[in-house]
Amino acid sequence: MNKKTWVKIKRGLLKPKHRMAMANNIWLYMHILDRANWDTGSVLEWIDQYEADELEMPVETLRYQRKKLEEAEYITSIQKKHHQEIIIHNWTDPRKYDGKVSNQKSKGSKKLSPSNSKGSNKGHNKDANKVSEKVKTPTSNSHNTSHNNTFNTIYNAILKAWELYFPNKPQPRPNTKSYKAKVATRIRDKHFVDNWYSALQKASKNPYLQKVSWFTFGFFIKNELNYRKALHGNYDWLHSKKLEGSERDPEAERRKYVEGKYSEFIDH
Repeated sequence: MNKKTWVKIKRGLLKPKHRMAMANNIWLYMHILDRANWDTGSVLEWIDQYEADELEMPVETLRYQRKKLEEAEYITSIQKKHHQEIIIHNWTDPRKYDGKVSNQKSKGSKKLSPSNSKGSNKGHNKDANKVSEKVKTPTSNSHNTSHNNTFNTIYNAILKAWELYFPNKPQPRPNTKSYKAKVATRIRDKHFVDNWYSALQKASKNPYLQKVSWFTFGFFIKNELNYRKALHGNYDWLHSKKLEGSERDPEAERRKYVEGKYSEFIDH
C-alpha cells in the first residue's frame, strides 16, 4: 500500500451525536484512521506507548480516550500477545466508491473479531462447527509464522527506536544473528516487552550515555539487567558528576562515588 498523505472521514461524523460522543477523542480517532490498513479497516499492530509518543501525549490519556472510543463503539481493541489490533467499525475503503461497509458491529455484541460471521444458518450448525474446529486448530506452520511475525515486529521496533534516540551511535545491522538471539531471549520476559521503550527513551536524555562508547545496542540487550539500569536511571549520577572519557568503567566509578559520599558510614 502506498504511503498515505491524507485522512478521509465520513461527513456523517459532523452530526451532533458524533460530536458529543467523541468530543476531544476525535483527534485520536483520526490518528487511528491514519494508521489503518485500507484493505482491512484495522490497525494490525498497535502499542499504546508508541502511539502516545507519536501524538506527544501521555500514554494514560491515550488509553483513556481509546477506551472511550471503544465504549462508544467506534472501534474495538483486540489484545494480542505483545500488541493490540484496533478494528474500525463501519469501515469503507477510501479508494473505492462501491459503498461496501466492513467491520459492522451487531447490536448487543460484546466483541468483534476479524473472523466473526455476519450471519448464521441453523440448518448447517454441525458442518459449521466442524469448519470452526478446523479454523481454531492452528498447524505448527501457522503457529511458527505468527511467532516470527511477533518477533519481527518487536525486533524492528527496537532497532527503529535505537536509531531514533541514538542517531549518533553505531547502528546495529538488522540481520545480525547475535542481536536477534539476544532479543529473542529478552522478549520472553514480559517486563522487558513492557518497558524496553521507556528504558531507551530515558537513557537518551542522559548526555553521558549519548557520548560514551560502551553504551551500545549490544550492551542494552545483552542481559536482563542492563535495560533495567537504564530504565531506573542508574547512570544519571554519571552525568551529574560530568565525568569525562568514554572508556571509564561505570560500575567502578559508581562504587567510588558512593564510598566517597557515604564514607562516614563505611567501616574502613
